[in-house]
Amino acid sequence: MNTVLALYKAFAFIVTLVSVAGIIFVGFRSVDLRRRYQEKKMRAEVLPDNEQVVTEQALTALQDATTRRWRAVVERLGTEDQKDFKTAIIEADGLVDAALRAYEFPGESMGERMQAVTRERLPSINDLWQAHKVRNAIAHDPHYSVSPREGHDIMRIYKKILEELGIL
Repeated sequence: MNTVLALYKAFAFIVTLVSVAGIIFVGFRSVDLRRRYQEKKMRAEVLPDNEQVVTEQALTALQDATTRRWRAVVERLGTEDQKDFKTAIIEADGLVDAALRAYEFPGESMGERMQAVTRERLPSINDLWQAHKVRNAIAHDPHYSVSPREGHDIMRIYKKILEELGIL
């Protein structure tokens, strides 16, 4: 009987220690999460209209990469082939999405990130919505056709957006 009682006490002591350690861990973790949340909230209040901070080095790297990829996209347009226009539009849309992510606009998809953009930050946001709708039509409908004129117009919109974001 004494052995069973001793085992029970030892087991209860171990469970108590693990529980106390768990409570302490959760307490420290919640303090850390609360601090991170407050920092993020303060950053959002300090930076109006979701204009997030992008370091100069990161911005330069993004500009260089985007410029190289943009040149490759524009080269596709020289053929006047509809397939090349479709590919160029999809790639240009991807470049804009990468820029929006770099500026840390919130959202899981490009559409959600575009909803977070204000007209003050990106004056041509409505044009971007139109271009993005064409991109979605291309991506979801294999029979969607893009005329050379429409393709060039859409590409001008993407170029204007990248310039407004300071990427091109």
